Amino acid sequence: MSKKHLIRSIKNVIITLQLLVAAHFNAQAQIYPVQVMPQLIAPYTASIPEYYNGTNEKFVVLLVNTDLTKPTLQVRLKLTIQGGGIVLTSRDDVYYPALTLDAGVAQRITLNDLAPYFDANNLIFQGITRAQYQQTRRLNDGFYQFCVEAYEYNTNRLVGRSNCAMAWISLLDPPILNLPIKSESIAYRDPTNIIFQWTPRNLSSPTAAFNTEYEFTLVELWDNGIAPEAAFNTTQPLYRTTTQATTLLYGPSEPLLIPGKRYGWRIRAQASDGSQNSDAYKNNGYSEIYWFTYQRNCPEPFNVQCDVSGGRATITWSANAQQNRYTVDYREKNQSGSSWYTVNSTTNRVMLYDLKKDKQYEYRVGGFCDLATGNFPLDGAVYTNIKTFALNGSNREDNLACGILQPELKIANRTSIQSLISGEIITAGDFPVKLINVQGSNGNFTGNGYVTVPFLGKAAVKVRFSNINVNTDKQLIGGLIETTYDARETQIVAVDTLINDLNGLLSGAKNKLNDLLDLNDPTKLKKAIDSIENATLTKVENDSIRKEISKKFEEIKGIAANVPLNTPENKESVTTKLDEIQQLAGSGSQGNAVADANKPKADRKSFYSIEGNKFYNGDTIFLPKSNKLFTFKAYCDSIRLFSKNSVWNGLTARDSATATFVPSTVSTSIRGSRISTIYNDSLRHDTLICKVVVVDVKFSEDPNQLWGFDENEGSKEDMYVPAYKLSSSSLSTTFVSYNTVPAPGIPWKSVEDNGNYDKVNVQIFPPGAEKKVFFRLKDSINYNVRPQRPTTNPQTIEINNTVNTNFTELIPRIGNFENDTLQLKIKGYTKVIKKVAIITINESNDDVQLVRINDTTLFDTTAIITWGNNRFLDSKISGDDRVLYRSWANDSVIVAGPNKRCETKANNRDIITTVLPRSNFQAALNSIYKNGVVEWEVDPANYVRTINYDFNKDSMLDVSTWATQERLRIIDSCGTNDGRYNLFVVDFPSDGAQNGMMKFNQLYGFFYYRRHPSTGGSLPGNVYKTAAHECGHGGFGFWHPWNEFSVYPDRARGNWNTKDANNLMEWDGGWNRDKIRKYQWDLINRH
Repeated sequence: MSKKHLIRSIKNVIITLQLLVAAHFNAQAQIYPVQVMPQLIAPYTASIPEYYNGTNEKFVVLLVNTDLTKPTLQVRLKLTIQGGGIVLTSRDDVYYPALTLDAGVAQRITLNDLAPYFDANNLIFQGITRAQYQQTRRLNDGFYQFCVEAYEYNTNRLVGRSNCAMAWISLLDPPILNLPIKSESIAYRDPTNIIFQWTPRNLSSPTAAFNTEYEFTLVELWDNGIAPEAAFNTTQPLYRTTTQATTLLYGPSEPLLIPGKRYGWRIRAQASDGSQNSDAYKNNGYSEIYWFTYQRNCPEPFNVQCDVSGGRATITWSANAQQNRYTVDYREKNQSGSSWYTVNSTTNRVMLYDLKKDKQYEYRVGGFCDLATGNFPLDGAVYTNIKTFALNGSNREDNLACGILQPELKIANRTSIQSLISGEIITAGDFPVKLINVQGSNGNFTGNGYVTVPFLGKAAVKVRFSNINVNTDKQLIGGLIETTYDARETQIVAVDTLINDLNGLLSGAKNKLNDLLDLNDPTKLKKAIDSIENATLTKVENDSIRKEISKKFEEIKGIAANVPLNTPENKESVTTKLDEIQQLAGSGSQGNAVADANKPKADRKSFYSIEGNKFYNGDTIFLPKSNKLFTFKAYCDSIRLFSKNSVWNGLTARDSATATFVPSTVSTSIRGSRISTIYNDSLRHDTLICKVVVVDVKFSEDPNQLWGFDENEGSKEDMYVPAYKLSSSSLSTTFVSYNTVPAPGIPWKSVEDNGNYDKVNVQIFPPGAEKKVFFRLKDSINYNVRPQRPTTNPQTIEINNTVNTNFTELIPRIGNFENDTLQLKIKGYTKVIKKVAIITINESNDDVQLVRINDTTLFDTTAIITWGNNRFLDSKISGDDRVLYRSWANDSVIVAGPNKRCETKANNRDIITTVLPRSNFQAALNSIYKNGVVEWEVDPANYVRTINYDFNKDSMLDVSTWATQERLRIIDSCGTNDGRYNLFVVDFPSDGAQNGMMKFNQLYGFFYYRRHPSTGGSLPGNVYKTAAHECGHGGFGFWHPWNEFSVYPDRARGNWNTKDANNLMEWDGGWNRDKIRKYQWDLINRH
C-alpha cells in the first residue's frame, strides 16, 4: 500500500470514530424525556418575590414531555440561582407539589407554581445567610444564572437536564433633572417654548438602556406657602406624557401656562414595554421634583456678549429697566459631573477668573426684576439661553510686587461705582479680588477679601484695603490692596464656600421676606423670619456677633408688626437690616471660635491653662461629664509655671505645675486648687484656686415628638450587637451601623427627610449650668437646631434636616469643651406610607333554631350570640336544609331551619368590633411605627364577602401551619390583591396559645380577637400591639430579637429583666412592647 493510500485510510478511520462519538453523545442527550427551558423576562428585577408573586411574569419555566410512551409524567424541579457572589439551591429533601406533564404538550410553569422553590425553608444558601435572604428579599447587583433541572417525582430520577437563563440584574438610579434648574424663573414667550432636559442613569443596564421610556409630569402649584415637593404630590397633573428621548420641548400645542404662576415637574423612568416593574429603579423610578416660576413682564437680559483675553472672560449685556441685579452661571462644557458656578452683580458686567486654558465653557445670564414695580414675586432670576465661549492659550501669570496690589495706570473708565456687596469680585491689575467684608459707597470702600495667585497654585491669599476707589467696571483705580500675614497659616480655607453660602442665604431672604410683605400675611412672615434667623446663626460662631445679628432680626420682627405690611418703607427697612446682617455674618464666620462661656478676667495675671483656655483665680471651670483626662497647668505672671511649694487639692498631681482631672461624676462640690508660694520681684505670695463643675446633658423623648427616639441605654446596646456596633458577627453585614464609637448609651433621634421640625427633650445637670451650654450640629448645612442655647431647664429643642441626607450628631459644647459621650445622634429617613385592610371573619345567621338548652327551644339568632362566633356555620352542605351541629357546652344541638342560610362573612367595616374601631387601629399603628418614620393608612372601604372555610368542621381556624387549607381559603376569598397588607381578625384559632401569625415580607396575616375557649384563653392584653407585631414581620421583615441577636436572652430563658420589654417584636414578657429600635428604623428604610 502506498503512503498516500495509508494516510487516506487513517483519515477515514478518524472521521468514522468522530461520527461514532458524536452519535453516542447525541444519543446520550436524547435520553432525557423532559425538555427544560427557563426564561427571564425583562426588565429584570432584583426583588425575589416578583419572580413568584404578583401579576407580571418575570420568570417562566417551559416543560415538554417528549416521551410518547408515557402519556403523563409527574416531575418536580430543582432551581439554582448563581451570581453576585451568592448561590441559592433548592433542597432535595423537602416536599414540592407534583407537576403533571402530558406527552407532547408544553407546560408553562410560573408565579405561584414556582413559589415553593423560592421559600427560604427550601433553599441551601452560599454567600448569604437565611436571615439576610428573608429580611432583604433582594439579589445583589451582578450577572445571574437561573438554572432548572427536572426530576421524576416518585423515583427522584433526573429526567430533564439543567438549562439556564441569564441576565444582568441591578437596581437602577432615577434620572437627574438638568433644565430648567430648581427654583428658576422662566421668561414669558409667545408662543410658549420651554426645553426640559434630564440625564438618564440606566445606560449601564444591558436591557434598561434600550427598554426605557420617561414619563414627564407637569403640575401647577397653587399654594406658595408650602414646600413645592409637598404641593406636587397633592395636585392633579396639568400635563403628562411619555417619551424615549431625554429632552422635551413644551410648545404652544401643550396646555397654556399662566404668567406669574409656579409649576413643578418630575420625570419617572419606566419600562417601555408597558410592564410596571417598579422595583427595577430606586424610588420607583421617580426623579427629584424641580419647580420654576413662569414670569411675566420680566424679560431676560439681552445683547449678551463675551470677550475672552488674558486668561479671563468678560461678559456684558444690555441692562433692563425692570432689573436691579444680575447673576451669571457658568461651567466647563462637555465635562461629566461639572458643577455650575455663580457670580452675582449689580451692574451689567462680570469677569470670570480661574478658568482653564484650552477649555470650552457654557454660561447664561439671569436678571432679577425689582419687586417694587408690582411684578409677581420671583423664586429666582430670568435666564437667557445657554451660550458658550472658549479659552485658548496659556493663562497669564503676573507677579505681586511686595505684597501690594496696585491699580493699572491705563484705565480709561474713571467713573466710580456706587456700591459693592460681599461676594463680588473686583480686579487690581490682573488679579481678581473677592470681597468678604466691604463698607462704603460712591467709589470709596474699606474691607477685606482674598486674591487668587496663579503662580502659587491658585492659592487664596488674604488681603485688606482702606479707602480704595473702584470704577463701574469693578476695576481698582485708586488706593492700595495689601496682602496680610497669617501666623497660624489658616489663610482662606473654606471661607469662599461659607461666605457664598451666607450671601446666598441672605440674598434669598430679601426676596422671600419682600414677597411675604406683599402677601400681607403676618403669620407666614414671622415663621419665615424665624427660619432665616436660625439658618443664619447656625453658620456664625462668634458669640458677640451672634448677639448683634439676633438684635437685628428682632428689629426686623418689629418692622413686620407694622400694618399694612406691603409698604415701600417696610420693604426698604427690611432690606437695609438684612444688608447689615450680611456684613455682620461675613465677619463672624471666618473661623473665630465661639466666645468662651468661661471667659477669663483679663485684669489678673496668674491662671490655669486647660487645652489653651485660661482660667483665673476665683473662676468656675465647667467641664463636660466624660472619661476624658483634662490637664491643668498653673502659670504665674502669665509666663512662668508654678515651680515650688505646690499644693494640689481635688486633682491628681503630675508635677509641681501640672495636674490632671477626669470629670466622670456630676457634682458641684468638686474643687481643684493649686496653691504655691512664689517669690517674684516684689516677693509676693500668689494663690490660685478655681472651682470645677462637671456638667451632664441627658436627652429624652419629648411627649409631642413627631417621629422617634431610641434612648439606647447601655444594656440594650450590648443586646443588639451588631445593630448598634460593628462586630465580626455574620450579621454585621446585614445592619449598617453608625454608632461605632465604644461609648454605650448614646441615644438616637429619627426625623423625616426634608420634613418639619421635630422635638427632643434635654435636661442639664446641675441646675444653672444650662447657661454654659451651646448645642452644635456636626452637619449644620443640612440640619438645623433651635434654640442653640438653652433658655430653660429642662428644654425642648427642635431639629430638622433640609435635604435627603444621612445622619449627624448634636454635640453639647460646655464652655469651650466638648465630649462625644454627651451627644445625640440624629438620622433622617424618607417617610414610608403603608396601607392595610383589617378584615373581620364573623358569622351571619338567618333564623337558626337552637334546641335543648335547658330543655328550651329558641328560634332567634340573638339568643345564641353568647355562644361566640365560628361555631357551627362554616361546614353547612349546600342544599341541605337541616344539619345538626354540637355546641361547646351543655351538649346542645343547633338546627338550621328549612331553606335558611348559615354563612360566614368577611367584613371590612368601620367598627371591627364594638371595642376595636378602625380609627383606633390606625392611631395605634402610627403611634408605634412613627419611631421609624412610617405612617399607616387603614383601608376605609366597606365590603362584605361570603366564604366557607371550616373544612374539618371543628368550628375553629386551623393554625397548625402557615399554609393550611382554611387560611388559604380566607386569603383567596377575601384578600385585596392590590399591594395592601391584609390582617384577618378571627375569633377562635385551633391553637389557643397563639395571638397571631404573619410570614416575613408577606401581605397576609392573622390575629385572634378571642382565643379558643377550650384553653381557658381570653381577650389578648392589646390586640393593637399584636397587629403591629405581625405587621413588623410581614411589612418589614422584622425578626424576634432572640432569633436575630446571639447575645440577646433566648425566649423563656434567663431573667426577664435582662431583656428589652419595650421592643415591639418581643412577646415573651407581657404587653409593654410599643417601641421599634434604631436598628429596626434602618431595616424599614432599606426595605
